[in-house]
Amino acid sequence: MRCLLCSSLLLAGVLSKLEAGEGLSGYTRDRSESGWDEDGRIDASGSFAYSDLMILPSTHQEVRSGSNLVLTCRIRNLQNWIGSEALKLAWYTPDRVPVHNDLSMYTIEERMTAEIEPATGSISLFIKNIKKSDAGRYMCIKSTGTKTYSRTYVQIKVFDGLRWQDSSAVQLAVINTNTTIFCRAEATYPPRIDWIRHDSTVRSDAKFSVVPGGLHINSVQSADAGVYICRATITETGEMEERSIELQIGTPPYWIRKPKNITVQVGATVRVDCLGDGYPTPTSTWIYKPNHDKPDGELTDFKNGTLLFGSVTKNQEHAKLKCIATGEPIPKITWSKPVPRENSSELIIEDVRDEPGVLDIQDDVYLDEITQEYTVESTVSIVRVRRKDDGDYICRGMNVGGGMNVVGNIKVLFPPEFQDQQTVALTWHQKTVVINCSVVSLPGASLSWWHRGQQIGRDNLDRNFKIYSIQSFSQLHIARFLVFTASLKRKY
Repeated sequence: MRCLLCSSLLLAGVLSKLEAGEGLSGYTRDRSESGWDEDGRIDASGSFAYSDLMILPSTHQEVRSGSNLVLTCRIRNLQNWIGSEALKLAWYTPDRVPVHNDLSMYTIEERMTAEIEPATGSISLFIKNIKKSDAGRYMCIKSTGTKTYSRTYVQIKVFDGLRWQDSSAVQLAVINTNTTIFCRAEATYPPRIDWIRHDSTVRSDAKFSVVPGGLHINSVQSADAGVYICRATITETGEMEERSIELQIGTPPYWIRKPKNITVQVGATVRVDCLGDGYPTPTSTWIYKPNHDKPDGELTDFKNGTLLFGSVTKNQEHAKLKCIATGEPIPKITWSKPVPRENSSELIIEDVRDEPGVLDIQDDVYLDEITQEYTVESTVSIVRVRRKDDGDYICRGMNVGGGMNVVGNIKVLFPPEFQDQQTVALTWHQKTVVINCSVVSLPGASLSWWHRGQQIGRDNLDRNFKIYSIQSFSQLHIARFLVFTASLKRKY
């Protein structure tokens, strides 16, 4: 450790002398136009001579960022120094920071280290994953116990290598249109771009033109599809890279099966097809038009253009009631509704209140500048009408002068619903069987009986069938049947 410390102090002193120009006998640093110092040696008397050090590789280094580099500083006349314990070799960075070969004293990034090879009288500088910040002039110094030392330099220049930009491996063009195959490369030195197809260089003509950032093609046709090679070369660094780009020719989507408007019965299952073709294969998306309600039912989107509605039901209507009261001071409006008491035929009056997403009450107040009377408009909005929303609504307007009521009504229409429907009826041979059918709906529904695909009384005139109907109730009398299974079809 003491020896290492001494050599470090000695080299630091040597370096300070070199910086100050002591003993250089007229030698001036950076006197050449290229900015390179001459290699040299200063002996104990202070006289200058050519350096007895050499750096391999022997020329200045221009390396690509991200690569690794090793530089070796070697004594030319090693036989003159064999056995000399005072001989010291060291590398210095452009910032004059020593690159130690003792890892315990290592203060620079781990990417940079020095290794001494006594047998060859050399010291190697290793730089891993070199960066642009590593560029500059590196110095190798040899010193001895007699204070005779020499130095030599090497310049390192770091450049950015080729990087591809906007160069997708697969690119798409639409037939009969103009397009550009994009390929762009960047580097410290501007690269040259050439295009190759079918082992031949693409030249600019009426069909193709090489433009900055790509290859332009006029009126693309199917024959233009295929692989194009984008070649980037840099003369200054000798780099060359190629990128294969496949051009695919697409055709606009066209209809194979276009959806049409259809009308279906409530409860039915309906399939709507939307099928198109093209290249690439188009995707189908169903969108509900603005101001149109989405139908209720079991909806399945098969992602291939087919939309399936199961058990289609008619969308519920929206309902609104508006109540207007005028007076001074401002009237207050409240809403109530008669509802049946639970387990009783009596009616009770309940307040109507907001139900988020279901029922909303909105009050707007206006002042008449002439009469100085206030008008309150209160609106009950039912977003999705339910059966229980049917009935009267009482609007009461009140202020200190009194109050008054007005009644509005909402009728909720709904499709037929079968009540306690009988599905199997048994009777003795030659006996009459009676089947009941009852529905509830608003407005009232008409009932019909069907047997084996025929409507009884219209298509099937068998006298064994008798129908008795009153409003939403119907009976079917069947004479002389052993077993009969009733199947009802809804018609509304």
